[in-house]
Amino acid sequence: MRHKFSKAWGVFLLAAILIFSGHQSVAQSSFGQISGIVTDPTGAAVPDATVTITSANTQAKRTVQTDSDGDFIATNLPIGDYSIAVSKTGFRTAQQAGVTITADAKIDMTMIDLRPRA
Repeated sequence: MRHKFSKAWGVFLLAAILIFSGHQSVAQSSFGQISGIVTDPTGAAVPDATVTITSANTQAKRTVQTDSDGDFIATNLPIGDYSIAVSKTGFRTAQQAGVTITADAKIDMTMIDLRPRA
């Protein structure tokens, strides 16, 4: 009787290990992202604007372009504080400082308004 009990226990333990070995834990990363849309004062999208994201800690820069809908995204940014500058010929540069990325954060900078040069 004891042999049957230990054999059944061993089968149960093996099954439990196999079930849970396929389970992956979700770990926090050390990166986040910033996305947004760049528009003009009328609300129209501004394509091909240059978005420069600068780390306040390291001064490292990441540059991306807006697409035809004015959308942009910068992924895999290390956690920390950033400033964002958006520029395009014929427009004043728009700037925003103090943008903080935390682990796995997705920062949405919707409606960055570029003003025409005077």
